[in-house]
Amino acid sequence: MQYFASFEPFEIFEEFNGVPGTYIKSFLISDKINLNYWQATHEANMANLDTFLDRPGIHYINPENGKRDHTGATSFEKSLQLQELYMAASIITVGSDIPTKKNWQVRILLTSNHFQT
Repeated sequence: MQYFASFEPFEIFEEFNGVPGTYIKSFLISDKINLNYWQATHEANMANLDTFLDRPGIHYINPENGKRDHTGATSFEKSLQLQELYMAASIITVGSDIPTKKNWQVRILLTSNHFQT
């Protein structure tokens, strides 16, 4: 499941591979324990990195606490359906910084309406 969070550092580009648009390069996943207290090994992350391609980058604010969050869907299929409502970007490429074992993503921003609070 993907969600837009305040990942730092991040970069914003007005062009990527010769195509104009608004692109964001940011952290994707690492082998560290995340805020939801789960973890995957670097090897598992690398083996599955391409599965993030074309996944939605969402901007969902949890109404219970007012913070960015996962949507809380109960299955992968329901998650993809629900994420369409909050889709703000699409992951177009992924990569890895081998020394730090942190993986990154580049997303194309589809709309800025989701970022108004």
